[in-house]
Amino acid sequence: MNKILNLIDKVIKYLIITFLTLMVVLVFMQVIFRFVLNNPLQWSEELSRFLFVWISFLGASLALKQGQHLGIDVFLKLFPRKLSKFFIFLSYIFILIFLVGISYKGVGVLNIVSRQRSASLRIPMIYPYSGVFIGLFLMIINTINILKNMVFGNALDEILDGKTEDYKIDGDTTKYQE
Repeated sequence: MNKILNLIDKVIKYLIITFLTLMVVLVFMQVIFRFVLNNPLQWSEELSRFLFVWISFLGASLALKQGQHLGIDVFLKLFPRKLSKFFIFLSYIFILIFLVGISYKGVGVLNIVSRQRSASLRIPMIYPYSGVFIGLFLMIINTINILKNMVFGNALDEILDGKTEDYKIDGDTTKYQE
């Protein structure tokens, strides 16, 4: 399972790099066409926005897996280690519930936008919006995998100690209360 997830992560990284490069080129072209040639491209801004949505949600799934989302752990250090482990596990349960809830409610949005087309490119809006749901799906998979590693592995200790393969955490190494 981890090999498949790592392969998916590599594909996501290449997609993000490709989309970001394309977005930079499109924005640069738009500036040149608008201010130098005085003939703005109608579609480049819209495509850049769509690429940004994909970059954001694909990147969010990688950040979740790598433990790079913003978090406040100063309160965890006030509690004994076992209680800190419980709070971390509970936070990932809440994350999973939130992601599943957003995905469930978002299906209705997909039904609505599947009949709409974008203003400039005239593509079905389901393509830009599908980036949100693919990102959410990947975040759900990563959260389930993290929870599995917490239950059957030593992910909780690794998170508390800041030493994991996926969690490249630098910084504070303050010990938790025993």
